[in-house]
Amino acid sequence: MKRSLLTACALLAACSGVQVAEPVEDAITPLEQACMRDPLDPERWERLAAALTVAGERERAAVMYLQAASLRSYD
Repeated sequence: MKRSLLTACALLAACSGVQVAEPVEDAITPLEQACMRDPLDPERWERLAAALTVAGERERAAVMYLQAASLRSYD
């Protein structure tokens, strides 16, 4: 129960841009899967990028933000 609550909090933080003291790695996988299910949705890529930023993976986050920006330019 505690682990699922932490995961939910990390997902909420990633979606809202709030910084979390201890990022939960398990939150990134569902966001990656969501991007793979619908790769043309820039919002999903931005959420993944935010979660990666919270997790300290800034280089990967930058790539995801670029992906979202390129998708938005074609809209």
